[in-house]
Amino acid sequence: MAAVDPIVFNPVRKLFPALTVKQVTNSCLYSLGANYSETAFLQELSPTAVRRSLELTQKNLKTPTLPHVKNVFWSQFILHQILLKYHLYDECEPCAFLCLSHLFPKLSNDEIVCCVLLSGGHSREHIMNILKKPLDSINNLIANAIVRLEAGNEFLLKVFVTSYLVIDLS
Repeated sequence: MAAVDPIVFNPVRKLFPALTVKQVTNSCLYSLGANYSETAFLQELSPTAVRRSLELTQKNLKTPTLPHVKNVFWSQFILHQILLKYHLYDECEPCAFLCLSHLFPKLSNDEIVCCVLLSGGHSREHIMNILKKPLDSINNLIANAIVRLEAGNEFLLKVFVTSYLVIDLS
């Protein structure tokens, strides 16, 4: 019997609806630093099967490289913890995000909503639904946040926002 049973990763899978339980399991182990062989060993799989699973994960998460899978995994996990801490839920009103304004005093509430959800791996379409704004407005909010936080680009904005969320959890 394998040391790691993918069934125990079902709760984490809810954070990644585009992935299978096996892909979530492999992503978690990979994000924790296990290589293909180590991930395979823990699940009694071949390293090739793990590599293929992670490549599919990369495609399903729409990340440019495999190392970005780690970023998306941890960002989504951290966002979930923040949502739980502040009782923010997927269907909440944008004003509920005001509780995060102490972390991002340079940003408007709509910019905070955009940055936090974007950093957690949510799509622009999802953010549009939450804020009830068109795509152009969402892109402008993100661009403004990059400037206000002096982040440089969207990737660094996500890193910056996630790092502040991590600090808030400590």
